[in-house]
Amino acid sequence: AQDDNVRCLVWTGEGRAFSSGAALGKGNAQTTINTEIQDAMKSRGMGPDGTMVLKSLTLAFWDFPKPSVVAVNGLAVGGAANIALVNFHDLVYCAEEARFKYPFADLGFTPELGSSMMMPQLVGMARSKEIMFLGDWFSAHEAKEMGLVNKVYSQADLMPAVMKIADRLCNTHPGSLT
Repeated sequence: AQDDNVRCLVWTGEGRAFSSGAALGKGNAQTTINTEIQDAMKSRGMGPDGTMVLKSLTLAFWDFPKPSVVAVNGLAVGGAANIALVNFHDLVYCAEEARFKYPFADLGFTPELGSSMMMPQLVGMARSKEIMFLGDWFSAHEAKEMGLVNKVYSQADLMPAVMKIADRLCNTHPGSLT
């Protein structure tokens, strides 16, 4: 946000997933954030504990002052689905293989990162309840039908297309974006 050389931000995953969401496992029943990120956020006065850090992280996405584009290359689960779909970014593009899941009800958790507030505004209350209560997987094409995604590409075409879009957002000549 503070680097004038950065004019647009592109978010994507590596491998077969955009992100599998929070690290949940034995002895780790709450959302975890990389210690380095948490420390950096705390040093900027962004929250005294993990809960406040999550709130601050959510607000940081919503307040980001430059164009932000998501390229969802695969699975996006829980908080990662929120980050990809729930109005955190300006534009959202997916590979045909992308799949989304909100597992919160099955895990006994409250939906996080503003999704319980934003999803009804984006897809309507009935559809939002179905997504949150049932936690079924839905495809990139279904997300596009709901208005959560701008366009769906083949896996091979996703990143080249997104980088061209980012290049346009940067107002530079094609191929000059690094």
